[in-house]
Amino acid sequence: MKPYVKYVALGLAGVALAGCASFGDINAVDSVRAMPPSVGGTFSSELSNQYRTYAIHEADEAGEWDHAARFARKAEQAAKGASVEPFVVSDWPVSMDRAAYLNTARAQLMDDFAAGARDRMPAKAAYAQVMFDCWLEEEAENNTDSKCRSEFLKTEPMLRMMKAQAPAPMPAPVVVPIPGPYEVYFDFNSSALTSQAKMIIDDAAKAAGEAKVSGVVLIGHADRSGSDSYNMKLSRARVDTAANALVEDGFPRDKVTTKYAGETSPQVPTPDGQREAKNRRVEIIFER
Repeated sequence: MKPYVKYVALGLAGVALAGCASFGDINAVDSVRAMPPSVGGTFSSELSNQYRTYAIHEADEAGEWDHAARFARKAEQAAKGASVEPFVVSDWPVSMDRAAYLNTARAQLMDDFAAGARDRMPAKAAYAQVMFDCWLEEEAENNTDSKCRSEFLKTEPMLRMMKAQAPAPMPAPVVVPIPGPYEVYFDFNSSALTSQAKMIIDDAAKAAGEAKVSGVVLIGHADRSGSDSYNMKLSRARVDTAANALVEDGFPRDKVTTKYAGETSPQVPTPDGQREAKNRRVEIIFER
């Protein structure tokens, strides 16, 4: 340990420290000594408080002002909400065989943090980080069995236990796509459903139930072989027939909207008066 002595005379302060201590080191520790404890219970606030406590201990109890200053500067950064990570092992002069052990411990701690330990257990996560840094400092002084090491090895597994016990995220709800649109076709001058048309409507009703749609729009059409007024009536009859079949299959009638377009919106453009099977149809369009 490195003892220190402060000399004060005639109103002027002089400082003599053993080792690598400097006025900058003393100022850094004195700055956090005067700093009020951080509040809020976040990882950053807990980290700041625990680095502050350890920095003061290193200065006052161990007399290691140069080391204390390193912890003090971390306390200041954490108090500002900055990201403060554990020391990198190579930041300290430790033997190669001990460095491998310490690197493994640091990697495990960082894995815990990546899995959310800082948010789940801010106080324990902060304590584990400070104990790791303290352990590393003690290793640099050839103390391979420090209290900091035992505290880290006791605390870090708790972060992993919480990780294992964390509830699995809820699976995203399965959203079935809106089915359709469907087209049902009619014989010439007819509003009766063919067997093929009835099969299509049955399939549409089943798919609508699975997708939990909120409504349906049916649009009736006719080809251009009759008069405009007659084709308008025919398209309405067709859409009514299709709507009734859909309701018979279980679709709520109050969720059905019917429209009819006569010969105004042909699927296949034709001259007036020409028959076209694909224009004799009802469109079924479901809505979410």
